[in-house]
Amino acid sequence: MTIERPADILFPERIPAKEAGICVLCQQPASSFRDELSRREYDISILCQECQDEVFEEQYADDV
Repeated sequence: MTIERPADILFPERIPAKEAGICVLCQQPASSFRDELSRREYDISILCQECQDEVFEEQYADDV
């Protein structure tokens, strides 16, 4: 187990999920992304494309 970021200390479940290539929210494989930005977001949030869409769509709707 390698701690790479301060978030890894606060959310240690991120580490094995990222190593396994799964989403921390739905526990499904996170192997297909819409674009490079979504792929990079996975490295930050460890969310698959579907969960990213759900989480960020809600945030966008709140901002509009």
